[in-house]
Amino acid sequence: MASVRVTLPVSIRSVVTRAQALVELTQNAEWSATRQTVFVYQDTLEIHSDNVLYHNNGAGSCTCLQDYLGNPYEGCRPECVLNTDCASNRACIRNKCQNPCPGTCGQNADCQVVNHLPSCTCILEYTGDPFRYCNLLPREPPPSEPGDPCIPSPCGPNSQCRQVNGQAVCSCLPTYIGSPPGCRPECVVSSECLQNRACVNQKCIDPCPGTCGLNARCEVINHSPICSCQADFTGDPFTRCFPNPPPQPTPTPPVYVNPCVPSPCGANSQCRDIGGSPSCSCL
Repeated sequence: MASVRVTLPVSIRSVVTRAQALVELTQNAEWSATRQTVFVYQDTLEIHSDNVLYHNNGAGSCTCLQDYLGNPYEGCRPECVLNTDCASNRACIRNKCQNPCPGTCGQNADCQVVNHLPSCTCILEYTGDPFRYCNLLPREPPPSEPGDPCIPSPCGPNSQCRQVNGQAVCSCLPTYIGSPPGCRPECVVSSECLQNRACVNQKCIDPCPGTCGLNARCEVINHSPICSCQADFTGDPFTRCFPNPPPQPTPTPPVYVNPCVPSPCGANSQCRDIGGSPSCSCL
């Protein structure tokens, strides 16, 4: 892990807290510590990327930053990077093992986490799309033809039943994948998509279109669109990038021309350069 040690100004060497050091150094030296951690050790400032060094009677002791785990003397890491870093009933969301269910299912639906993925089903005596809204089953179903194999439907949630030659034929609803009774949307969370796709409206799509500004390029990293200006352009990639200004031409030094070569003075005379003009005099 890399660190940078900077000698503190004399005016703030007495500061012993990280917050005071950051404020004082920012005000005194116009120094920015964005996305880094600042520590004071005697008369120096240490900047580390993922752990904390505390001043303790002249000796340094390291601890991991908040929300980071591991041995601070070897390397600190987030709680998770992939879903497999979490228990099977949790998903890795923003580097934390969390329950992916909140906000996933619709009204009157239950959510269960199976192998890190949320699965929605309508509660008892309700039917419909569990990802949007489940309706109460009618108390008295409409009369049906005797022997209709699709009433009640044997197909399960997110599916449809058709009668073919007196037999029930099940298929998933449009935009759902799998096979009955396990029909589900293409995705519920972005971790179900490829790394260069994001889950939008339960579909794995490219999140780049419409995200970046003019003359900017978009790259999807870990399901998130990242904008940057094209080569030889500068500006705000989320709004507009402008061409870099052309380099200033190197001035060409003037070429010295001796006005006395060839001499305009004639025989038995001499020529002298005075202010760029020839001056003739007899020998």
